[in-house]
Amino acid sequence: MILLVVSTSGITSLLLASIPLLVLFMFQLDIKNAFLYSDLEEEVYMEQLPVFVAQEESSTM
Repeated sequence: MILLVVSTSGITSLLLASIPLLVLFMFQLDIKNAFLYSDLEEEVYMEQLPVFVAQEESSTM
């Protein structure tokens, strides 16, 4: 009996490595930047938490 153990990261690497061999196209989308630079449908107000305010620069914004 032969026991074959393959990790999921190995399978993922194998699939990504085989894409050029199969002449498939792979696209990567940057979802964070799509939301960051798109127009907002509503106004968003934010306030900095007091924990993250530098004491010497607390009066500047």
